Amino acid sequence: MSNKAIAPNLPSDVLYDKVCDMANCKDSEPSIFFYEEGMKGIRKRLQLVSARAVCGPCVVRNERLEFASQTGQDLGVWGGLDEREHKILMKK
Repeated sequence: MSNKAIAPNLPSDVLYDKVCDMANCKDSEPSIFFYEEGMKGIRKRLQLVSARAVCGPCVVRNERLEFASQTGQDLGVWGGLDEREHKILMKK
């Protein structure tokens, strides 16, 4: 689903708000999408699994990932991708 499919004639800030209202993460604790400094191993993996459980079935997953790419969000899980995956995608 593209932003244009959601609301083709809305300004970008209103469109972003609309996308956020549709996102599965809107009622989630934000900390599940951002790792604690120095977090690694099984704790980090479990947190990523939790974040992906929210992002996976989300109807605006691609729009959230696109927002992260367009605004230079380089920390956290966006659209189900972690920081490493997001960096790889940005290079393409």
